[in-house]
Amino acid sequence: QVLTLDYDYMSDRLLSILSSPYNSPIRRLILHVHGIDQTHRGTTEYMWYRFKQQHPQCSLVMNLVHSYDGVEQLGSGLLHPSMPLTHFRAFFCEWINVAALRLMSNWYSETLRHLTLVDSLYHSCWGMLTEGRDEDQESPDPLVMLAWKCKHLEHLTLLGYGYGGSDVVAIARLRGTGLKDLCIPEDCLEADDSHELANEEDVENIAEDVSAGLGRTWRPLALSDLHPCVRTTSSFDTDQYILPIVLADSVIS
Repeated sequence: QVLTLDYDYMSDRLLSILSSPYNSPIRRLILHVHGIDQTHRGTTEYMWYRFKQQHPQCSLVMNLVHSYDGVEQLGSGLLHPSMPLTHFRAFFCEWINVAALRLMSNWYSETLRHLTLVDSLYHSCWGMLTEGRDEDQESPDPLVMLAWKCKHLEHLTLLGYGYGGSDVVAIARLRGTGLKDLCIPEDCLEADDSHELANEEDVENIAEDVSAGLGRTWRPLALSDLHPCVRTTSSFDTDQYILPIVLADSVIS
């Protein structure tokens, strides 16, 4: 029922084999993406379409782990519209592909339930989601678009990237009680007018508005709530944080 693969072994040939009518139904396919070899031929939209036809109940979980290559190639061959993507996670990739997030909101509006983007609080791409927003008012925030279009989104974790308080409030209002988990640290919340870290009063106002949107009491994560590999610059083993999350994918409740 559950098949876990490293993306190195994923190919059209394998998808063709998995799409054979003689195979047992797959309920969950888990792909782990690390470095992507230059010779990797990737997969095609047609083969994912065939796979989904054969396994209509299958959900796809994609985990990018320390994968700058994976983030870079999300919109140029790693993702396909017919993928039954329900869970997308990027761990310690030190980059967010904003264009790919916009693709996800269009391609996976009926399937995406879980989005996790995790990096250390101290890395060079901290401002990727907020830089240039003042000059580009025409383009909506990609996470707000996901919250609007992905009608089944129930979990959002954003660690290690600055994010505007008004956008967090917008996500809460768009998803309402359907958003079961909204995990954003207090130390990532930015004041909208200055893009500086939100002060105590700002945080309280954001928490109050988010709570109203979600229909329950909500608080941002405190620094003490975060794993050491997220909250410090020390070289803690990130596997200690990642492994329990990805191993849980193999269990279907």
